[in-house]
Amino acid sequence: MTQAKAPRASPGRPLPVKLAVIIASLVVAGLAVVGAVTTVVLRVKLVADLDRQLEQTLSSLIAGNQVGAAMSGPSDYVLMVFGQDGEPLTTAFGEGHDPDKRPALERLTEEETPGQGAEPFTVASTAAGGQWRCLTASARGPFQVRLVVLALPLDSINDTTRQVALLVVWLALAVAVVATASGYAMVRRSLRPLRHVETAAAQIARGDLTTRMPPAQEGTEVGHLTDSLNAMLTQIEAAFASQSASEARMRTFISDASHELRTPLAAIRGYAELYRIGGLEQPEALAGAMKRIEDEAARMGAMVGDLSTLTRLAELQTLELAPVDLLTLAADAVADAQALDPGRTVTLLAPREALPPIAANEAAVRRVLTNLVSNAIKHTPPATPIEVAIAHWQDVGAVIEVRDHGPGIPPAKRDRVFDRFFRLDDSRSRDLGGSGLGLAIVTGLVGAHGGEAEVVETPGGGATFRITLPG
Repeated sequence: MTQAKAPRASPGRPLPVKLAVIIASLVVAGLAVVGAVTTVVLRVKLVADLDRQLEQTLSSLIAGNQVGAAMSGPSDYVLMVFGQDGEPLTTAFGEGHDPDKRPALERLTEEETPGQGAEPFTVASTAAGGQWRCLTASARGPFQVRLVVLALPLDSINDTTRQVALLVVWLALAVAVVATASGYAMVRRSLRPLRHVETAAAQIARGDLTTRMPPAQEGTEVGHLTDSLNAMLTQIEAAFASQSASEARMRTFISDASHELRTPLAAIRGYAELYRIGGLEQPEALAGAMKRIEDEAARMGAMVGDLSTLTRLAELQTLELAPVDLLTLAADAVADAQALDPGRTVTLLAPREALPPIAANEAAVRRVLTNLVSNAIKHTPPATPIEVAIAHWQDVGAVIEVRDHGPGIPPAKRDRVFDRFFRLDDSRSRDLGGSGLGLAIVTGLVGAHGGEAEVVETPGGGATFRITLPG
């Protein structure tokens, strides 16, 4: 069964053509209305003038008792006289008038007069296509005349209005052509910035997110459009850059995690194979192998735990905060460090005045202090003193510093110490059981509080890890 193809949409007209046609249509419609009104008003005015002529002339004839006499002088007037029975008695024409062209009135009585009340009226002509404007009056006298009709032809008025209407039509056509051409040119020029937008959009569609819309005149719709599109493109470019950076960090993280987990797994596998082939028959060798397997498994477990913590931090939106006594947490961290390395001097430095409690997550701050102190112990020679200092800086918040007096961190590597799996000395760190994730967890927990973590040089040599927490 064949699937019916969807009909292809017919190509539309370009926007400049549509707008030009709309402009021309509106202009023609306006001219048509104006022309129609002008023609009607002109005809009404001419007919009114003609009616006044009829009234004046008919009044003069009746007043001068000239009804029935031949009309002298060049004129288009036609005078028709009807008897009491409505039959025509006589008809007088102006000099030079064609007798075959007269109003089509065969008989007329006062009751049959269309213009009741001596109002002018229009009748057809005996000649094809003609019209007459007529006015009636009653006349009594020695002639026993019943009804007098004075008429003037409407041919000149009809010709005039016809010529005006034709002139309006030709004018409308000419204006339509000019309006269409000029409107198309003006619209095309006005829409030129939109063509630039179209070109830029095509480049963006091809993947070039650095393209920006050309600036347009401020305050115009196109200007607002280009500004909005450029702002949107900036956000999209930043989002894509952030996504690319995140993907790159994820690939690096997966690669580093695989590499770090490969080392303990290789050690465990090596001791297992050594046991399988009978290389650990002596109890002392077997006990040493088991101890190494246990250490590597513990280190791998700690690494998996740290990776799980980092994953939760990445998904964490907010922390549950409560008032925390920073002095108590720092004292506990110092006590734990002295228990971990009794031969090392670990000192707590705090101001004499009481520090105000800060809004923080107690478990997270404890983890930060533990990781920093453990890091200082692992990466400094034995018996190197360590200080844990706390303070409250104006307009900054709570400040925690863990200072050591070891070899320090080269300036070129200080920006990377908080990266995942970063080590100054890989071999030494692995021997000490470090996973390379402790400082990454520190910066994640501090960032969840809205704080900052940095490393600076300790006066006299060494590294100082400084944590600032709002509050």
